[in-house]
Order: sequence, then structure tokens, then C-alpha cells
Amino acid sequence: MTDSNDAVSKRILRLAAALALAQTAPMWLSGSSAGYAADVPAPSVRVQGNHLIDSSGNVLQLRGVNVSGLEFAPINGQPQPDGWGGQKPNLSAIAAWKANALRVPLNEASYLGYVCYDPPSGSVHKPDPAGDYKKQVKELVTDATARGWYVILDLHKNAPNGTVNGKTVPIAPQSSAQNEMADADHSLAFWTAVATDFKGYPNVIFDLFNEPHLDNFNPPSRASGSNAAWTILRDGGTGKVFYGANTTFTQSWTSAGMQAMVNAVRATGATNVLMSAGVSWAQDNSQWVQFAPSDPLKQLALSWHAYPKFGAKFGTPEYTFPGFDQGFTWAQAVADAGYPIIIGETGDQSSNGTTSAPFLTGLLAWADQRHVSVIGWSWNAWGSASHDLIKDAGGTPTDGQGAAFKAWLVNHK
Repeated sequence: MTDSNDAVSKRILRLAAALALAQTAPMWLSGSSAGYAADVPAPSVRVQGNHLIDSSGNVLQLRGVNVSGLEFAPINGQPQPDGWGGQKPNLSAIAAWKANALRVPLNEASYLGYVCYDPPSGSVHKPDPAGDYKKQVKELVTDATARGWYVILDLHKNAPNGTVNGKTVPIAPQSSAQNEMADADHSLAFWTAVATDFKGYPNVIFDLFNEPHLDNFNPPSRASGSNAAWTILRDGGTGKVFYGANTTFTQSWTSAGMQAMVNAVRATGATNVLMSAGVSWAQDNSQWVQFAPSDPLKQLALSWHAYPKFGAKFGTPEYTFPGFDQGFTWAQAVADAGYPIIIGETGDQSSNGTTSAPFLTGLLAWADQRHVSVIGWSWNAWGSASHDLIKDAGGTPTDGQGAAFKAWLVNHK
């Protein structure tokens, strides 16, 4: 149903008044679907102690879904038919699940629009073939904002410069493998660009790097033993292997540490909440408090990817532990140290015929007791045996994970 011009004008005026009260930037109105937000207060998220709070100062729990596609479809040359490789999220279907947040995985090459090169020929690869990547991101954020939702923008796919035919050139972050850390060549520029574009959106959170795992890095001389990976995570280091253009490069490269990315965001004047992950694919938080980057605005949250214990079989007691036996204990220590926790990814078995979600059920109960935010992976109909929330674009929940997560969302008080 199309609103009349008068109705739309009234809704825009109400939204503008809400934005003024929240002291947010009027740029929100540019290109936004104001009709979604007729009676929705302008969303805002801040850190206060070990909780997130909204614009009214109330404790805020993000409950939402990951929307995958923009991190790989454009760099794979498959943006059609919708820019998402056929997986563009249906926000109305997500709204029917009563979600209040989206996490949007991105890739740095498409956002920055630089030309990439592919081995062995050195042919040019365009990571934004349609030339509309930033527009796609902006439209999604403004539409979600108009609905009163929160949005997490995540650096998910990246690649440093590499040597191809004797020349050092940008490499497309196009690979089934994820790189072990952000790269000094492009990731700081990515966050400078993203922060500049979205610093006027106080409902937008920046997830600095998806899943650090630092197995192929040279240990820094100033750190030893179990501290080596954590030092690299915070301060950067030298890697020996990276992935891009569907190739494994056995070349040295320099990573960007979490501290450098915090600094890059804050240098733009952005005050948005930041998320910083631990090691071992964002599942080991054992030394997170000691090695967390310093944020001068104290708007930092733990980014935790809570999946069933490595190697545990569905239905066994071990399966209910997140990543490691100490997963809940480590997370509690972060909260006790005064930091909020955002579970940026989680999942369970989702194959047809699955009748329960034992890991997810326990995790969600734990999160509710502590006002911990939870974003499920993922709102995509991949047809996978695990970690799928939906069977189709209309939002039919998968068996197991999807059914349990939808029930949690729609029944939440």
C-alpha cells in the first residue's frame, strides 16, 4: 500500500523531531524509508558499564540476524540478480521474527573500490563490478534505521597486497578461506571510509574484524608463549600466509592490530560503539581483558562467536559448551571487568528433521540472564546442515536452529 504525500510528510516530520531530540545527524533522512519509522524513536546505542543502553538510557539487548552476501558476492563476480548473489535479505520477513538488529558482513575491496589483480596472469579483477557496493550498504543501513533497528557493520573479507609476476599489487579477498587478521594495506582505509560514512548513525556498531586466528604469524620478540597471539591481535604483526583470489600466497604480509583500527575509527570523529574479538576464530576470550585495545571514548564491547565446542557431537553434553570448556567462564570474566558482550555469531544444527537446538537453547538462556546481545548466523537459505536460520527468502525457519531462534525472538519480552 502506498501512502499519500500528506501522510508521508507527517511521518517525515515525526521522524525529524525524534532525530532532533536524540541529537543525531539529519543525514539519516537522506534516502531513508521514512514510512517504516512513523512512530519509532530514533535508535541509538551506547556502552554503559557492562551493558549496552538505548537513547532513553534503558539496558539494551540486541537480538537479530546476520545477513550474508555482500562479503563475497561482488568479489566473486556474482552480484546479480540483487547484488547479494540472490540472497538479498527480506527486511519485512526479518521484522516478522521481531528482530531488532542486523549484522552485515562486508569486504574491504568492494567498499574501497580499488582494482585487484589475480594470479598467475595478473589480470584485473573488479571487486565492485556493478559500481554500487557502497550504495547497497547505505540503503540497507538507512532502511534498517528507519525501522528502529541497530546495525553492525563487520569487516569479514580482506586481503593484503601481494606479489604477482614481480609486481606488488592489491589482491581480491576472493577465497573460501578467511584471512587470519585485518591487513595494514587496506583495512585501516576501510574503517576510515566506513566510519566517515556512518558516524552520523548512532545505531550503527563497527565490528573491527570478524574472526582472528593467528596460527601462521611470526611471534613478536616482545611476547612469548600464550601471549604471542594476543599481542599480535592488539598491535599487529607479520604473517607468513594469506588467502586471496582463490589462491594461497606464501608471502609475508603485515596485519593491522585492533588498536590501530580503533585509532582509525576515532580519528574520523566517529563515536560509534566498537566490537573487538578474541583469538581462535573469536571463540577464545581467555586474555581479552588484558589485551583489549584502548578506546578513549570507552565504547568498546567484546565480539564473541559462540558455536558448539570444537569437534563435539550433536546431542552430547560437550556439544553445549561454546568453543572451549571455559567459554562461559571467560565471557563472564569480560562482563565482570566492565565490558558489554555481543555474540556476533552463533548457530546450531539446522538440517531437515532436527527436533531440538540444545546448544542454542542453553546459550540464549545464559544471554538473557545477563542482557547479552545475540545475533544468529545466518539469514540465508544455504540448505546447510548447520548454522542456517531460514529455508527460503520468506523466512520459513529451519528445523532445529531456525525454529529455536525464531521462538526466542518472537516470544521475547
